[in-house]
Amino acid sequence: MFRTGEGVDPEQQIRRPCLRQRQLRAVERERILPWIAEYSPYALVSDGDPPVYLFYDAPPAVGKNQKDPTHTSNFGVKLQEHCIGTGVACELAYPGVSDVKHTTTTNYLIKTLR
Repeated sequence: MFRTGEGVDPEQQIRRPCLRQRQLRAVERERILPWIAEYSPYALVSDGDPPVYLFYDAPPAVGKNQKDPTHTSNFGVKLQEHCIGTGVACELAYPGVSDVKHTTTTNYLIKTLR
């Protein structure tokens, strides 16, 4: 059973581990920032890059917990926004999307590489 200290708000006691976890994640992120800058598709987008096609098996679920958020269509949505903002053409496809030009990777490649 979790015991609180005398005169300490129990809600504060419960939140402390979460704060510690966030602090550890922040320190870890700082440590890996050079790798993110070197390998992240988001960080590597620049004007003049070739067009990008992103295909995901599931629609975005922004704001919901994801098992591997970096490899979900949530990331694809943000990457597409970043590409377009940088001047790079980017198409995002996933089940249920209505405004996609190419519904498959093969279709995209055949049309783009002609």
